[in-house]
Amino acid sequence: MKRNHFLQLISVCFVLLWGIPAFATVDSQTAISWVNSKGRELLDTFNEKDIQKKHQNLDDMFLNHVDLDYISQFVIGKYWR
Repeated sequence: MKRNHFLQLISVCFVLLWGIPAFATVDSQTAISWVNSKGRELLDTFNEKDIQKKHQNLDDMFLNHVDLDYISQFVIGKYWR
């Protein structure tokens, strides 16, 4: 009997959560332009001749555009506190 209720609960949650991505609004042109600009910035940084400037630009890009807290929580998993 418990197993049947659990399966029903999972089914209801699945049906309720199925439509949530439909509410997300994504402007594809904005996403494409952001990816293109950051990709161009990264390629320009790799083509930089000055090593110090290259490392500084890569550090700035990494710190500004990578969510380190989320990645840390994902890697550590249940031991995150």
